[in-house]
Amino acid sequence: MKILTLNERDMQEAMPFEGILASMRKALIESAEGKGEVPQRLRVNIPQEDGQTLLMPGYAKASRALGVKIVSVFPKNPEKGLPGVPSVMLLLNEETGEVLALLDGTALTRWRTGALAGVATDALARKEARTMLLIGVGGQAESQLLAVSLVRSLEKVWVYDLDPRRAEAFAQAMSETLNLSVRAVEDLSAILSKADIVTTVTTSRQPVFDAALLSPGCHVNGIGSYTKEMSEIPVELLQRAALIYVDTKDAIEESGDFQKPLAQGTFALEQITGELGALLAHKAPGRRSKEEITFFESTGNALFDVVCAKDLYEAAREKGLGQMLEL
Repeated sequence: MKILTLNERDMQEAMPFEGILASMRKALIESAEGKGEVPQRLRVNIPQEDGQTLLMPGYAKASRALGVKIVSVFPKNPEKGLPGVPSVMLLLNEETGEVLALLDGTALTRWRTGALAGVATDALARKEARTMLLIGVGGQAESQLLAVSLVRSLEKVWVYDLDPRRAEAFAQAMSETLNLSVRAVEDLSAILSKADIVTTVTTSRQPVFDAALLSPGCHVNGIGSYTKEMSEIPVELLQRAALIYVDTKDAIEESGDFQKPLAQGTFALEQITGELGALLAHKAPGRRSKEEITFFESTGNALFDVVCAKDLYEAAREKGLGQMLEL
């Protein structure tokens, strides 16, 4: 059996980020139309290391993409000079079940997560949106900013983090990378009313901004809350938003952004408009005015991983990238 191995550099050369955006548009529609199979992820706990390993299988029927992503969370790893969240993606042959490729799962997750928010921003933000506020500058932040910059002509970007020095370093690096005005800020209240697009990508367990300060017409992406305990988004945003879209219905069950207000009775399921893929397929309503506030919540799942991996694999094969491993 021959397996193609693709590291992050191979993947970058195989497909520009615009291709990842297109891949996620396709995957979102497949998901909304029920053309995927995503079993519950399997978790293995390693108590002595305070670690866990997750196995996340998925099958996208229309894209004929089958695979499993293995993600480990080992918080002690950085002390050993190792990544805290190592990951690998296995792409399988839909017809035989054989392994086709082994991809860098960490890079793939970053890119598809950013692309999901980029697609949502393209579908929901005002066409004339020119300013963005990014809250949280961790590992996911770069792809979030890159994705939005590809779907809107940004003129000003502000970034905020609990660590001001990290925010400043990120702003300087991204200013050079994207040739944009990216500035670190320490006071969110002074910036929120100026932002046409707000993206949160933190691990917070409580809301990270005041929804009352958002300007009419603002679009918000909630990306960081992927467990019931985590919560970045204030319930006041959910109450103000004219449109609330999710990447999959699983986001409603998994994210504390929804689960906490639902449990408190301050928010109702009926207020969620639907899955973003339905809007992309022109089967659900979009923005109706420049004053409406819109919201997108993403927790991701394996269907997005396998579709992205399949497209990267095919692009790499066409360009002769990667190394072939024979077993």
